[in-house]
Amino acid sequence: MDEPTTHLDMASIDALIGALEQFSGTLIFISHDVYFIRKLAKHVLHVDSGVLTPYHGDYQYYLDKSATLAPVVQVAPPAPVAKPTIRDQKRRSSEDRQASGRERREAQKLVSTLEAEIARLEKSQLELTAELERPATYEKPGRAVEINRHLTGTAESLARVVPEWEAAAAKLSSLPVS
Repeated sequence: MDEPTTHLDMASIDALIGALEQFSGTLIFISHDVYFIRKLAKHVLHVDSGVLTPYHGDYQYYLDKSATLAPVVQVAPPAPVAKPTIRDQKRRSSEDRQASGRERREAQKLVSTLEAEIARLEKSQLELTAELERPATYEKPGRAVEINRHLTGTAESLARVVPEWEAAAAKLSSLPVS
């Protein structure tokens, strides 16, 4: 079983544990749910970088044994941080303003491009609809079907582009004005 308690509430987890405790065969499961593991695990198989380490005991036994085997890691003290000079602060501030301005220009360009695409698609949609309203369209066999295909494609494109424009416009409005 792979993560058997995912998306279950506590009552459902308890019901699952009760059912699995009655099972007389072998269960193999992978879980991050410590409550579930503590209730069911009789043996633990720890997998780390492809290396399997068996622990012939319950989850607490695994925790106890793995804690004694954990290597002690020496942590070096942090290196002293040099205090930035006024010149560094001004340079960083200027770079931040330039990056912010560049990001805003790119967002504005994307919004403008998407607005132009939406306008083109809406114009095409109006022209295709007008073509379908003309009686002459239906005199030529297959012409109405062809126009409907184009109209459907245009509507699908609009349905895709409008949310992109909304997201880009929202991002643009959240950016600071330089």
